[in-house]
Amino acid sequence: MSFVGDLFGGGQADAASQSADAQVQAGRDAIAATRAATIRGQEFLAPFGQVAQRGIDESSFLANPQAQFESLQNNPLFQLALDNANEQTNAKAASQGRLSSGDTLERLSNNVLLSAQPLIANQRQDINNLLNLGSGIARSQANTAIGQGSAVSGLLTDIGSARSAGIIGNQNARSTGADNIVSALGVGAGSDIGKSAITALSGALFSDSRLKQDAEITGINENGYNLWKWQWNAKAKELFGLTGDSFGVMFSDVLKKNPDAVAYEKGYGKVNYEMIGVEHGA
Repeated sequence: MSFVGDLFGGGQADAASQSADAQVQAGRDAIAATRAATIRGQEFLAPFGQVAQRGIDESSFLANPQAQFESLQNNPLFQLALDNANEQTNAKAASQGRLSSGDTLERLSNNVLLSAQPLIANQRQDINNLLNLGSGIARSQANTAIGQGSAVSGLLTDIGSARSAGIIGNQNARSTGADNIVSALGVGAGSDIGKSAITALSGALFSDSRLKQDAEITGINENGYNLWKWQWNAKAKELFGLTGDSFGVMFSDVLKKNPDAVAYEKGYGKVNYEMIGVEHGA
């Protein structure tokens, strides 16, 4: 960085930009880590979610007598319990000589309900347990999603703040640098020389030979300056995003003839073409 470049605030502006870039990248890394952790957490819940889905699939059993009846028909425990109850009822009735009595037939009929009731109650409880599990998993997943959304929102806010701070810091450094150059010239910002210096800084384009390759003089002289054509080199692309062909003047020529029309950025020379009245390329 040249002395003039330092006066212009290039070092401070670069530091502000680099700091903002680092904070933005850190925020992006944090967002990626947050999302990855959420995915891993949801994977832990996945097997339990499959179990809970069974409860949802069987929930119609709770209020469907037909479904309850059909489940009893396919339940060997029901038939075993019913057979045992009927054997006890018949044995007791036989000992009393009442196998064909009405109360014995009523007891046999009641045995169906007595045998079915605990089995249906147990199955209902099992389904309710599965539904409670599903409800808990759903709440956990919802809380996780809400927590992730809140965390990502906060990180995005931090990224926005970092970018804003970087832009402001960069601009403040540039403004301070312009003031420093005017001060270095020994004039006030409101003087004619001071105004010229600030104008040169605000409208200048790169024309430093260190950013050019295949430079050739065109033979055209405009307003006392030789015109050149060139291609921007790799350093111009890397530092300032400049590519392709261009034309204009050489910074060194302008520096000799009209130093008020030059400026510096990151130590590289720029020319304010409006101040010298010369056409230029992009």
